[in-house]
Amino acid sequence: MSQPDTAVFEKAISELIVPTDGYWPRPWFTEHDPMSCNLLLVGASSAKPFAVASLPEKGEFLDAHFNRNGSSCRALYDRLVDAPSRTRRNIDRAMGLLEEVGWRVMQTNVTCASAPVDSAVSRNARKQGTEIFRVIVERVPWKAMVVFGAGAAKRFGKALRITIPAPADLMVELTAEPRLTSFDGRPVLFIPTLAQPGYRSTVWPYLERCIPLLSNSGESMKSNSLRVHASRKEIVPIGSEERIGKKMNTVSVVSLVLGGRAVKVAAEGLDLIRKDHPELVLEPGKSQVSIWLPLKGKNDRRFRLVRSGQKADLLIHRDVVARFPETADKSDLVPHTNEDLFRFFEDNERKVREIMSAARAAMNSLMQN
Repeated sequence: MSQPDTAVFEKAISELIVPTDGYWPRPWFTEHDPMSCNLLLVGASSAKPFAVASLPEKGEFLDAHFNRNGSSCRALYDRLVDAPSRTRRNIDRAMGLLEEVGWRVMQTNVTCASAPVDSAVSRNARKQGTEIFRVIVERVPWKAMVVFGAGAAKRFGKALRITIPAPADLMVELTAEPRLTSFDGRPVLFIPTLAQPGYRSTVWPYLERCIPLLSNSGESMKSNSLRVHASRKEIVPIGSEERIGKKMNTVSVVSLVLGGRAVKVAAEGLDLIRKDHPELVLEPGKSQVSIWLPLKGKNDRRFRLVRSGQKADLLIHRDVVARFPETADKSDLVPHTNEDLFRFFEDNERKVREIMSAARAAMNSLMQN
């Protein structure tokens, strides 16, 4: 983003950064230069107020939010609040998940103001805070947006004068396929709340399932056209439900897919194995996925796939390997420190596909005998 664009943004924000009810507005939280952020993580409002009496200088407030002159968003937050809110800890975790796969995140709110609960934000603070959010959406060069919570989703539609399809329903079923939508030609995802007390720990696997949709949506954005009705834009689903369902039909749970094509091919192969054998148990993690065979007294791991750059880093149980010895001999499988497993480490998509096909056939044979 050019210097003139940064100057225009700061001028527009500065005009709106005025105390209301004895508190500063809460425009955003980021570790980066705000104008380098490419993903907005959007809630309803902030829980912890910044009292003007604790920070009377506007210049210092702006320096902290632009992470310059020795100030930062984090240092300001730590200085002005007695202890982080439980929601802030959840937001930090969500930002970490998104940053880990390459996004530069700005956390903001539809109402850039504070109150212990969103409904307690004053009328004046809400009006001011919503205008700040509009400026952020207009000026920050974001490429994707994640809105968390039904309340934030409803206020999001009202603030930007757009129609959102059943926003509250998008947060109900954590097992449902994520719903990718578009605003201004860029992807928007609505996820369950990160805020207490509605927060549920099951939001994390749901968020991980969402991330590939954001990262793989570029071409869909180009072909998607928003329907404009006078001053209102209608936010519409991107692609068909069938296409979205197909894209999510892998075990690669988020960051594994983002590791590279070889990793994705391996994940797709594991998904086919699980389709053949639903008795196998999937255990997804942030950067790996394991498939177990439930046995009396213990769970016996058949496969593990770990993200490692562009490479498929696979562990395969020796009983499975024994069923395809010719393929195993040609596939650079090496013994693992766990003697029950062999390791396969490869970035060649063709080789990965071959070994996953052999492993599938071997599992079918093994489970039938």
